Amino acid sequence: MSCTELASNLAFADTAGDTQTVSVTVPSIKLLDIKAASGTSTSADEADALSFTLTAPTAAGDNFANATTGGFYDVTSNVASGGSTTRKITVAADTLGAGWKLTLAPTAVSGATANTISFTSSDVASKDLVTAVGNIAAKDTAISYTFGPESASIVPSYTGADGTTAENITLTYTLSDDS
Repeated sequence: MSCTELASNLAFADTAGDTQTVSVTVPSIKLLDIKAASGTSTSADEADALSFTLTAPTAAGDNFANATTGGFYDVTSNVASGGSTTRKITVAADTLGAGWKLTLAPTAVSGATANTISFTSSDVASKDLVTAVGNIAAKDTAISYTFGPESASIVPSYTGADGTTAENITLTYTLSDDS
């Protein structure tokens, strides 16, 4: 073998290291479920309504006592790698009767901030319930709901034609980018 042949063979030999590109695509995800019971995520459970029945005071001058119940939320969210964007869960109410107050107190998912919010007949606008939601997959995160008088001296208006029929309040939850 001549020196020219030997040099030619060495020029095409493998080296001690190499590189390869791996291409990865991860889609953006924003998923939110609001539900009445933990441990389930069925359409029926997500459609279940929370119910409040206030007990009438028995002494003149007293007001209704607040009633409390619980619900849950599931959230899956991812944001851009290395980015500063986070997401938030907002809630708006469609209507509340005169003197009513509905308060929501969520538990925060990991890394996020929970905000206790209230709605009254004069304030049903969208509010930030949970902010700074990043890359998270969380199930059965609690929300406490409290319903009662707007204040100690304002008695809530009764429901239905005679105070025996329930009225519905629609809460609209949205998972969106923080702005």
